[in-house]
Amino acid sequence: MNEEALQTEATLIARILSGERLAFEELFHAEQARLHRVAYQIMRDHWDAEEIVQDAFTRAYRKLSSFRRQCSLRTWLHAIVINTARNRYAYFRRRFRHTTEELGEAMAVSTTDPAMGAAGQELANNLPIWVEDLPASYRDVLIARVLQNRSYEEIATKLKISVGTVKSRISRGRQCLRRRWEAVSGMQRPHP
Repeated sequence: MNEEALQTEATLIARILSGERLAFEELFHAEQARLHRVAYQIMRDHWDAEEIVQDAFTRAYRKLSSFRRQCSLRTWLHAIVINTARNRYAYFRRRFRHTTEELGEAMAVSTTDPAMGAAGQELANNLPIWVEDLPASYRDVLIARVLQNRSYEEIATKLKISVGTVKSRISRGRQCLRRRWEAVSGMQRPHP
């Protein structure tokens, strides 16, 4: 970083620390799109990426007084976004794995048929992978509805689609997962 850029950055940090709200907004607008792309590469979801960036800026604002300037402010923000996104991604994977393990256990316990119990375990083991393989339009609405407990209306508003389209995509996504399960297990599961 050249001397002029360092001075500009130092001035911006001083303005933010003095409580000048406009200075922080300038920083946010200058870096938001770039950091959103970074978060999206990890999360593969625009909602999550948007939340990651907001969380990262909140953390950065709270910790700015302890920023040691061993790197540029931009690099520091980049690191905060990556760490926040990785933590959130790991949380979602753990939560989803926990949900699918419970489903597999319930299927295994609810039947005395060993083949059905094994199929339930197969489902629990493979469902997170199968969800990742879904087309993004199905995957995003299923994750938003099932894992994030978002309402149909919230999903529709965020994706700028109708509630009917949300319901349709969720249904189609579930059908894709059901077909995959039937192909792997060789069994027909009763449809709800």
